[in-house]
Amino acid sequence: MRLRTTLVTLASALALVFSVSGPAYANARGTLAYNYYPEGNGEAAETGGMPNPRLNECLNVPEIAHIHSDEGVFAFAPQNGTDAQAALYAELDCKGASVSLDPNSPRQSDDIHFRSAKFTKN
Repeated sequence: MRLRTTLVTLASALALVFSVSGPAYANARGTLAYNYYPEGNGEAAETGGMPNPRLNECLNVPEIAHIHSDEGVFAFAPQNGTDAQAALYAELDCKGASVSLDPNSPRQSDDIHFRSAKFTKN
């Protein structure tokens, strides 16, 4: 009886020591596509995207992150082609009002403006 308890304890300890855990980070699969005006020129919209974005991290829209928000530059008309929920924020660093898009949702209206995003899975 005592030997069995010892073996179970030893096996449990070894399982803990040698267990392989996955990475502390993960990515969504797919791309969040959007339009934006380069340098805020308002002339011709370009298309950008966040491919396979990291989960649970705030991501600023790279094409416009360097432009001050007072200039009214933002990404718009998003399409969440990822397998994760996307929260789109009006300001950089996931601040301000937000809009949530379901995974694999169709292209949204030009009226949806954002400067950063965070992706999550349940």
